[in-house]
Order: sequence, then structure tokens, then C-alpha cells
Amino acid sequence: MDEPIEATSRKHHSDVRRVRLRSREGRAVIAAAVLGRLADKIGARVPIVAGNLILAAGTWWLSLVGVGSKFLPDILPGMIVLALGLATLGAPLTSATLSAVSEQDQGIASGVNNTVGQLAGLLMIVVLPAIAGLSGKTFDGPDFAGGYQLAMQACTLLCFVAAGIAVPTMRSGQAPATPTV
Repeated sequence: MDEPIEATSRKHHSDVRRVRLRSREGRAVIAAAVLGRLADKIGARVPIVAGNLILAAGTWWLSLVGVGSKFLPDILPGMIVLALGLATLGAPLTSATLSAVSEQDQGIASGVNNTVGQLAGLLMIVVLPAIAGLSGKTFDGPDFAGGYQLAMQACTLLCFVAAGIAVPTMRSGQAPATPTV
């Protein structure tokens, strides 16, 4: 009990952050479960297209962030829209992937789905800075701001392309029932 006030304050702050983080994670899990069930009922095309379009709106909003931007009015709304797009897209995409294969191949399909997602994330970390003209020398100042905006606009374009690909390639209507184990 002889902790200095500073340490106690830091410990309390850390606990509050942990609770807030878990609360956000919980909401994301609930949203993903609800949207996954919706995709099972209506098919994955609508939520996947909608998720990509919502993601496009979020990335476009975040592309407007600049040097004088403030967190609450400029960044937070874009992050919320981006999170909503990810929640709308994620579960239906996984559901569509797993429902497209037989029960015995679902473990492999899940692994491939996760691997492709991780690979796509890594490629974006490498490719987006190159597209935006960012290098180790341009990670601060006006060059970075311009590169950041260009990278976010490229993400917006990729989200529109993904939505455009999903429309003709995904079946509409109810998705095939996935067996429960």
C-alpha cells in the first residue's frame, strides 16, 4: 500500500484503458456475430459490398486528415466509419469462405482465409508506401502528409474495386447452411 500516488494513478489509468479496450473488443465480437448470422440468412454479397463501401467512406474520411486535424472532429468519426466497415465485411466474408467448401475442408479453408488476410495486410504495408512515394526519408513533414493522403485515397479506390468485384462474383440470396460441429 506504499505505492506512490503517481504509480497508483498510472495503474488505475492502465486498468481503465484495459476495460475500455475489452469493451470495444466485445462490441466488435457482437457486431461480427450479428452480421455473420445476417449473411447466413440473406447471403454474403450485400454485407460484403456494403462493408467495402463503408470502408471506402472511412478511408476517404481519413484521407482528409492533415497537419492541423483534431482527434474528435476529424479523426474519430473516420475511425468509427472504418471500424463499422470492417465489422460489416469481416464475418460475412469468413462465412462465405467457409460455406463454399465441404465440412471436411473447412479447417483448411479457415487456415487459407487467415493466411490470405495476413498476407494482404503485409502487402499493403509494403505496397501502399511505395504507391504513395513514401520512403524512410519522408516519414515526417509535408512529404509524409501528402503521401499519407495518397495512400488513404488508394485504399478508398481498392475498397471500391473490391465492392465492384463482389457484385458479379458472389451469389445472392441465402448462403448454404454451414454444418455446426
